[in-house]
Amino acid sequence: MKSTLILRRHYHASGHIEKLRSGRQIAVLGNPDTYIAYLEKIQKYKDYIRVTMIKDKATNDRIFIEDIKDQADKYYLVVPAIQKSKSLLKKLKDFGYDDFKDVYFMNHGKIVIPRGTKEYSDDYGNHIRCPGFRTELDPYTCNINIDIDSSCTQSDHCNIFVRHFGGSTLKIGKGCKIHEYVTFTLAEDSEIIIGENCRLGHYLNIVAFDGNKIHIGNNCIFAKEVKIYSGDGHGIFDTVTKERLNPPATDHPKNIIEIGDYVWVGMRAIIMNRCLMDNSCIVGAGSVVKGRYPNNCAIGGNPARIVRRNVVWCISYEYDNISECPYEYILPTEEL
Repeated sequence: MKSTLILRRHYHASGHIEKLRSGRQIAVLGNPDTYIAYLEKIQKYKDYIRVTMIKDKATNDRIFIEDIKDQADKYYLVVPAIQKSKSLLKKLKDFGYDDFKDVYFMNHGKIVIPRGTKEYSDDYGNHIRCPGFRTELDPYTCNINIDIDSSCTQSDHCNIFVRHFGGSTLKIGKGCKIHEYVTFTLAEDSEIIIGENCRLGHYLNIVAFDGNKIHIGNNCIFAKEVKIYSGDGHGIFDTVTKERLNPPATDHPKNIIEIGDYVWVGMRAIIMNRCLMDNSCIVGAGSVVKGRYPNNCAIGGNPARIVRRNVVWCISYEYDNISECPYEYILPTEEL
């Protein structure tokens, strides 16, 4: 793993460490050069000590843990790389250091929250409420907020995957209907927000890569096998300027998908960033969509284009009168 990625991992954990240590001196356990670099270069903090649990490895710049035994009131242990284990926790407790209260393990391993779990919270800042989903958090993940409103109905085999180091959010509003095999994937510092009374069809797959946002309004319908991807999944660079063209930044103008209210997305459509779509649009089956689209448009093709303006759709195929459509969405298309 590249050092820049590890530094981002340290960044996500730093907020918890600062709160928990309550002014105590940081004692770094192990041999984590990247965390030392983070303390000195990013936090501009040099008042720390390095600790080893092996007496023979104690040196001028690394002390044996027995030298700070029963001094948890003075030191807060940070363990950047070694994974938490019962045996290690017992050893540290013997030296007077309790988990979280006096010692913070960044590498806590993968967390799997079974389907049916009403609510989950932990000391890493992860707060999850999505009982109909199986949720999987990558190792080191912290600061995750997942909240699916209790009024939503959910079918079986739905999953949420949280990748990289955390800072991401998933929220689904009231009255949504979630069909089978719906999957959400959130990477670092990403955000997926879905409004109220939406229908999420079978095999819907929504992915927000690092720093990307996906916002979906109210009363939207997504047919079967729709894919929504904000982000590219791989770095892309200009070979002349060496600049990264798709940086994982929350403020990058490309890293957004915004879908308005009352949008109907047809079967197997693919929506990609950057995509800004206003209210009451219709996306044809199999379309590949990105770009800017005004309200009340029918969109189709690969790449997608506007095929008709001044349209509105109705929830039932049986209705043959426009008065059955929601009044607030019966509007002419506005020019961009």
